[in-house]
Amino acid sequence: MGKRKRPVTPSGSMRQRSPGSWELRVYAGVDARSGKVRYQTRTVLGSRAGASRALKEMVQSVKAGPAFGAQASFGLLAQTWLASRESTWSASTLTETRSILSRHLVPAFGDTPVGAITTERIDELLSGLAKRLAAGSVIRVRGVLHAAMAQAVRWDWIWSNPVTNATRQVTGPKDHVVPAPATVARVLASLRRTDPALMVFVRLAATTGARRGELLGLRWSDVDFVNGRLALVRSVLDAAGGPVVQERKTKNANSVDLDADTLEQLAEHRRRCLPLALADGVGVGECPVFARPDDVREPWRPNAVTKRFAVALEDAGVEHFRLHDLRHFVATQLLGTGVGLAVVSARLGHARTSTTLNVYAGTMPAWDRAAAEAMSTLIKTG
Repeated sequence: MGKRKRPVTPSGSMRQRSPGSWELRVYAGVDARSGKVRYQTRTVLGSRAGASRALKEMVQSVKAGPAFGAQASFGLLAQTWLASRESTWSASTLTETRSILSRHLVPAFGDTPVGAITTERIDELLSGLAKRLAAGSVIRVRGVLHAAMAQAVRWDWIWSNPVTNATRQVTGPKDHVVPAPATVARVLASLRRTDPALMVFVRLAATTGARRGELLGLRWSDVDFVNGRLALVRSVLDAAGGPVVQERKTKNANSVDLDADTLEQLAEHRRRCLPLALADGVGVGECPVFARPDDVREPWRPNAVTKRFAVALEDAGVEHFRLHDLRHFVATQLLGTGVGLAVVSARLGHARTSTTLNVYAGTMPAWDRAAAEAMSTLIKTG
């Protein structure tokens, strides 16, 4: 006799696990690629009659789910998922998710039925990406795919998330490119001659450790010239439809002290901006610190700043480094000269000192040397 074929329509079984506890199991079809049988299981409490009704509902759900969800394309899942999250996600999360979907996931799985995306195929994709992308980037791709497929599970398009068992990328400590103080000084000296406004921007980045978006989100009302402090309360982010200003939550707001020289350069920049604001009939306090010359109400575009900074490095005759590397410059210089971890963490706007320690643990030689000398003193005999 030949091997008995599996049923092609959902069927269910029920068994009693303990008094008043029932395990329901429904055949949910065969995986389109691996050929493995899938089941949906559920535990219910109550009488046998109640468990029977629940089993019938499960069978009907299995009949309805794969008829649409498992056969729908991943491209449709991505589109529907994003539409359901658009009003709740931040602009940065939405932009990054769209980018990962359009660059990596839709090209790989766009026309593939959701039910045919297996762990094996996901491993193949991630393995290929790992050959040309940093581990952190592969992790983010995996995270977006996991979230999308988790939504498919919640919608009963599929019964389990194939990303859960996919191979995870392991990341070690990052090697940060940290420019030397002389290099930063050379860039600032060059910008003083060629682009004074960008010079102020770069000086703030190199002294406060603030992110690009945080500096672009600054308004003149955020600058306390009397006490020499800067309030970082919003950020400007790149989005699909153009830059978006995102207010930060109060508990995450960050204020940093400014040195006298930076404060003086900032005051000089304000004097240059004031006539433009007056000409447009706008109160300077609500204008961005780094406003577009054609519209003093709008901040510089993030990508444009990055491009201007790259040109500035060429003009200064220094090797290329990222604008974000100035944040690493601040952290490593302060920690290396013995400034306390809590102070550096607060200046960088990290929510926890452990974050600062994890990122910059290898850049604190002064602390380790001090520890070595302290232990030597303790055991010195003469």
